[in-house]
Amino acid sequence: MIEIKRVYLNNEEEKNGFLELMEKCLTPKTSSWLNWKYLENPCNVTFDNKPFIFGAYDEEKLIGIRPFMLQQVIYKDKKYITAQPCDTAVDPNYQGRGLFKKMTLKAIEEAESMNINFFFNFPNVNSQPGYLKMGWEILHNKNESFLFDNFGKLVKSHTNNFMLKTIGNVLSWYFNKKRKIMKKHKINNLNNIKHIHNVDVDFFDDSFENLWKIKNFNEIRISREKEYLAWRYSRKNKNYDIVTMYDNNKLRAYAILCFSDRWKVKELQIVDFNYVNLEDIIGLIIYIIK
Repeated sequence: MIEIKRVYLNNEEEKNGFLELMEKCLTPKTSSWLNWKYLENPCNVTFDNKPFIFGAYDEEKLIGIRPFMLQQVIYKDKKYITAQPCDTAVDPNYQGRGLFKKMTLKAIEEAESMNINFFFNFPNVNSQPGYLKMGWEILHNKNESFLFDNFGKLVKSHTNNFMLKTIGNVLSWYFNKKRKIMKKHKINNLNNIKHIHNVDVDFFDDSFENLWKIKNFNEIRISREKEYLAWRYSRKNKNYDIVTMYDNNKLRAYAILCFSDRWKVKELQIVDFNYVNLEDIIGLIIYIIK
């Protein structure tokens, strides 16, 4: 008989079962990653330092996981506790039995008694239909944009076709947005820009959250308090850089960067940013490109 219940990750058996499902269904992960993401999250203090994770068990065997990352979301200056589903996996031998839906419904049921205000997610085109069937609503569509430095190399890494790589190089040169940005904009206040490699978690302070507070269009957002930022960017085996711009010791703009190889080529990701004026963030982006 399959049972759906909370997973607390308070013993090695549960942790190993979680990681085995990750390796079997998604991407291999380490125990340090698991501890960081689901056990060291500062929002867990809301629930006596326990993670908000649900699992499907066949007798004592963990056959499915549905973990949620707790976050503090601010809407019109009021804080809400929210849960974002992540890293869902079901053993291939048990797929097709509705376990994904059952674990989700169990989480929603328990959330009502735990003062979790709402759930949010960023589904892809494959998972979105399943969410909509369960009653989730689309709040906003956001496109992800890329600025290519070597589009031909990216094409070759995926196709191993020299002809397509050549075509990609020509198209990349013709539609080179990077070159257009560099020609159109100049950095007027380069001396105010600071770049810190492998940022230390002690670097973060209240100035980041204060910067978000003054932005009128950021009505709903993740709280950027220093405890959250120190946790978010303390992930082991992953280094983050931060580029900042100050004016009279006041933070005017920042961008947090990390490198990835998800496309089989080196990719620079801007994982978080904010600014007072548009020209400030343009200056940071030009600095990053250079």
